[in-house]
Amino acid sequence: MIAFGDAGSSLEMKLGNESIAMSQKPVIIEVKVKPNARVSQLSQEESGQWLAQIKSLPVDGKANAELIGLVAKHFACRKAAVSIKTGSAGRVKLVKVEAPYVLATRG
Repeated sequence: MIAFGDAGSSLEMKLGNESIAMSQKPVIIEVKVKPNARVSQLSQEESGQWLAQIKSLPVDGKANAELIGLVAKHFACRKAAVSIKTGSAGRVKLVKVEAPYVLATRG
């Protein structure tokens, strides 16, 4: 699930068949986290649910820190622009991304 702010609050650029948009409003995504994975990766399932597989164990905030870095890398923004709004101690989290770049493929 991705939620943008108000309509008309984004800039869009086309690159071949892909469209890159930068939102001026924050994006809030719901992420299901699976710690202690072999590889760290962030993906979106067909249902719209985001899945983050994290190498770190959920100890001393290490998994949350890795999640923030993973989301920042995916949305091409600074780590300081990413914050966990709810669920910091749970597996399902709401993550807020300030001014992200969102890549969408158009066919």
